[in-house]
Amino acid sequence: MRVDVWYALWKLVHDMKKLIPTFLLISSVISTLNAGYITERTAAMELMTAGKNQEAAEAFITSAEATTNDLQHADALTNAALCLQRLKRNEEAMALVAKIRSVPLRESAELDLLKGARNWKCVMDKTKDKDLSAWPEKVIFQAYLARGQAETALGQHKDAEVDLLRAQEFTVSPNNKAISWALIAENAVRAKADSQKLLDIYAKICALKPSGGIHQRALVARAKLFLDTNQYEQALAEVAALEAMPSIQAQWLCTAQINYGDIYAKQGKVVEALACYKKALTIPTAAPETLKEAQTKASALENTAK
Repeated sequence: MRVDVWYALWKLVHDMKKLIPTFLLISSVISTLNAGYITERTAAMELMTAGKNQEAAEAFITSAEATTNDLQHADALTNAALCLQRLKRNEEAMALVAKIRSVPLRESAELDLLKGARNWKCVMDKTKDKDLSAWPEKVIFQAYLARGQAETALGQHKDAEVDLLRAQEFTVSPNNKAISWALIAENAVRAKADSQKLLDIYAKICALKPSGGIHQRALVARAKLFLDTNQYEQALAEVAALEAMPSIQAQWLCTAQINYGDIYAKQGKVVEALACYKKALTIPTAAPETLKEAQTKASALENTAK
């Protein structure tokens, strides 16, 4: 696999990871929380999303102090800690999760913070040689993901794949399973796996039809892999599947046109490629960096054609 293709795939799985909720434990049990708490949580999350981390942390702490429910208490303190971590107040964040009453939920929150800090050695110290399947049911999926991510980062690729696959046994959510496959894809890219293995992994993600952009990124990854091996019809089919997705966002329409352009350009079809890059530029609501990519490729092709 060419270095540029390897980097493109690494970038795709890196972007996928941004879509993974930091606290999978809490999202998996949200239906067990009471309506009043969910209302408070939603308001605090809006502050968090808006980048108002100090205000969000204070709101979560207030909720934690007002509840006797262990799940709500853990959820609130965990999210408050995440806000503090975003403010680079890591010691305060760890001190907050230390107050979580439930021991397994506390350990799970500590893993989340360690992951957020990319402290993979400590993640391994907390999980190495432990039978994670014996942990409380609601934290097992997240625990396996955490250890798998740590193993990937530390170059223990075989162990990482085993743990990330095992995680899927403890969730029924298609999105959670897709998250696991996305992390397996990252592990495979880092391990310099062959193209067919990566194609199969991305196909697993597509079959799950997850939300949040993971499905779209998997289609793009498959298109790039087919393009790398000069399988142009298959590459075009993946991009067409992306373009045909219902209610597709402008960002993905723009991405589709750029990928069409890449496929035609590699075949020497300059006119068709240039038309695709220019069509991408007619989608002004796409991300600025995506429009910049389209402009750069269009300009380079025009200069080559002169």
